[in-house]
Amino acid sequence: MMALRRAANQIHYLIDEGGIKIERSEDIENHCVVYFAEMLGGQPNILSRRERYKITRLTKFRCYLEIKEMLVAPFTPQDIKAEILALPGNKTLGPDGFTAEFFRRSWNVVGEDVVKAVQEFFCKGRLLKQWNATAISLIPKKEGADKVKDFRPISLCNVIYKVISKLIARRIQDILPLMISNT
Repeated sequence: MMALRRAANQIHYLIDEGGIKIERSEDIENHCVVYFAEMLGGQPNILSRRERYKITRLTKFRCYLEIKEMLVAPFTPQDIKAEILALPGNKTLGPDGFTAEFFRRSWNVVGEDVVKAVQEFFCKGRLLKQWNATAISLIPKKEGADKVKDFRPISLCNVIYKVISKLIARRIQDILPLMISNT
């Protein structure tokens, strides 16, 4: 059943901008990479010190000591486990091959290591390359999609990466209204 679904979801060919049919897997992959790199890429903006200063003057928000302390407070094992439990269990595998359901069902075995790993990320500020790996999957926008513009990319992230992201998001959600102007 899974093999049939995988075959049905595979891109067998694409039509390029010139109307030429691309059929080799490697050529399809290269065509997609070039298309989305051009669409999503670009040169990073490097701001001068003066420009950064002007931007900081646009808001009246200042991060007071109690907010700073709240932001840098360590995450507890309960915080980390709660995020694992909150993730949907039936989502697609990340590049590492694990789902949130795996972590939930094997928490008694892997929980302590997961907690240590996540806490270490917040202490050291470095993310393992393996956790930062993301698989890109192309989802057809319409039936019979045959041009790269007819697909939208989605990122399939590792569960640990999702947990770290959600912990950060929850931590800053209460102070975002203070930081963002109504006008």
